[in-house]
Amino acid sequence: MTQKLSLKLYWSFIVTILVVSFSVVILTPTAQAAECPTLVAGNLFKVPDNSAVYLLNTNMERMYFPHSTVYKSWYEDYSGVVEIPNTCVDNYPVPSAPPYGVNYRPGSRLVKVQISPSVYAVEPGNKLVKIGSEEVAIALYGVDWASKVIDIADVFWPNYISRGSEIVDAVPHEGMFVKTIDSVDVFYIKNRARYKVDSNVRGDVQTVIQAVMDRLPDADSVFASVDIYTDPAQLSNTEIVNDEVVEEIVEEEVVEEVAGSVRLTNAIGNSINPSIVYNGTNFGLVWEDARDNSIGSDLYFAVVDSVGNKIVQDLKITNTPNLFSTNPEIVWNGNGYGLVYAEYSGDTAATEVVKFARLSSSGSLVGGILEIASGVIKPHPSIAWSNDGYGIVYRTPNNQQGKHYYAFVNSSGVIEKNPVKILDDEGSDSTEIVWDGEMFSIVYRQSPRVLAYGDTVSYTVGTYLYRVDKNGNAESPAKFVDGKEALAVVWTGSRYAVVEQEKSFSVFDKISNLEVKNIEISNVNLTKSDLVYNNGDYGFVGVNNNAVYFSEAGQNGVVKQSSVIVDETVSAVQANPRISTDLNLYVVVWSDNRDGNSGSEIYWKKMESN
Repeated sequence: MTQKLSLKLYWSFIVTILVVSFSVVILTPTAQAAECPTLVAGNLFKVPDNSAVYLLNTNMERMYFPHSTVYKSWYEDYSGVVEIPNTCVDNYPVPSAPPYGVNYRPGSRLVKVQISPSVYAVEPGNKLVKIGSEEVAIALYGVDWASKVIDIADVFWPNYISRGSEIVDAVPHEGMFVKTIDSVDVFYIKNRARYKVDSNVRGDVQTVIQAVMDRLPDADSVFASVDIYTDPAQLSNTEIVNDEVVEEIVEEEVVEEVAGSVRLTNAIGNSINPSIVYNGTNFGLVWEDARDNSIGSDLYFAVVDSVGNKIVQDLKITNTPNLFSTNPEIVWNGNGYGLVYAEYSGDTAATEVVKFARLSSSGSLVGGILEIASGVIKPHPSIAWSNDGYGIVYRTPNNQQGKHYYAFVNSSGVIEKNPVKILDDEGSDSTEIVWDGEMFSIVYRQSPRVLAYGDTVSYTVGTYLYRVDKNGNAESPAKFVDGKEALAVVWTGSRYAVVEQEKSFSVFDKISNLEVKNIEISNVNLTKSDLVYNNGDYGFVGVNNNAVYFSEAGQNGVVKQSSVIVDETVSAVQANPRISTDLNLYVVVWSDNRDGNSGSEIYWKKMESN
């Protein structure tokens, strides 16, 4: 009897609980409808006792902000956040597909995943575009670009739902705010054009040089800055490009610049003796510059893109008041640059010092500057990179018996082989060094021009080849190659090519067998010549009567272009042209004083390959 009563009371209690619970369920929506504020797409909300802020997208779904820095890239403060009861949250479900959270505002930060070194810029539409090189990062986001890189946790990475083409040139990308250091005007990048912004923006404006700014055309209209911050969800596609705009950029910004010469330096004073090398993406350029010296000169460095825009500009490498840093030569080692040059005082009777420096990919000095040799006369040092270090060769003295010296600096910037005399030839000069995959090859000429007046020529005039290992040990005595005098040399991967005095070139192997002999590449005599190898072809530059000329020949010696005038307004024989290639087109740099400046400046032009 007692057991039956207890069971009856138990079921009575259960029924009561169910009735009450059912009543709460029935009544809850009514209570919620009365208590929940009305929100619309674009509103921000939070719940009591929780700092998390959510954004309502156009589907009335709630999107989270992964970090306060993401929020601050879109909003100045939290004044627009509405607090709602936590019972209202279910009215706003999570998105059924990514993005689930809000991403950084385009152009405000660079992002990467924690386990990868690849760095990306953010564009509208939750799109990522990979930054192709450190030079591009510096050009668009400044020398402190690394401080703007945010590591994104794997869980948040899928919120970036789209990918664009890698940025390989220093062109401002979609969604950026940009300005130049000399102007307060801010521009917004949209549809591959720059729109002047009508008022102050909230921050994250990137400062670029004028050449980078000029890569995109001015738009005809002004952009309202408030419109930029209205869609943090970025679910609408804002990146559609007008074909007419793209066509205009190609025709006006690229073709026009390639067609004309680009002036790279604008400082007062001499900018002369350029040396250029391709780094796989852009070009490293070093030159002698007297802008900071009433007596003397220093070396400056820049990174320049394929159409002559400076990615990194005018970094001062040396600082030697009253001394001249001159005749630089630069090489690329795959990660940075090696540089050799001469230094002397203003006393023309003084001897010179040969020095070496390493630079990072962005031009920063790595370690100190090394003194390779002192007490030399007009050494004109040359440098080559092997797999593990730098071979350096120079010649001294002038108008006496020529002595060639060799030194080796390892990849860490330590001198492993102090200068050692490797050649003792009386009339030699124009000494160049290249790495041929096995040894350092030294190519030079024996010339009567370097002897004092009245001296007797006791050697065979022409080009010579001398190969040494990294310790300076010779493979064999110097080999005579040809009666023409070489001025510059390149290694093609299987043979040597030289441009010769006046207007010819030759190709020969490691044992000095000629494969192409004395092919005339120009119909005018050239001085101060240089050459480069370009995927089976050769590009040449030289000077005649104050004009810079370009020629091109194929692997078999067939001339493809002859005596093309690069620039005929050169007004100083200081020209010293140098040539490089991006493995497609050729780039020529030289110095002249056409613009009425007090000294020469550096100019740049790209030449088509046939």
